[in-house]
Amino acid sequence: MTRSSPPPTPLRLSPEVAAEVEAAKRAPTPLLWSPTEASIRLGISRATVYELLARGELASLKVGARRLIPDAECRRFIAAGLAESADW
Repeated sequence: MTRSSPPPTPLRLSPEVAAEVEAAKRAPTPLLWSPTEASIRLGISRATVYELLARGELASLKVGARRLIPDAECRRFIAAGLAESADW
């Protein structure tokens, strides 16, 4: 007879943290991402994001001194990668 593991205990959040989590779920998706945020969103390193920017494989815009990557560009990059892998 195999012994099964007990079900995981649900995470208990303080009321304040639970309220913040719920607010974050309702918040709109940002239109622009910093390179660090884009790297997290894409699941790649920040250095790779900068390499993609330098090679022109990922488009960005400058707002003041900041380099920002549109959310639509992150989605385009993912779709292009999926299309490329489908051709493989």
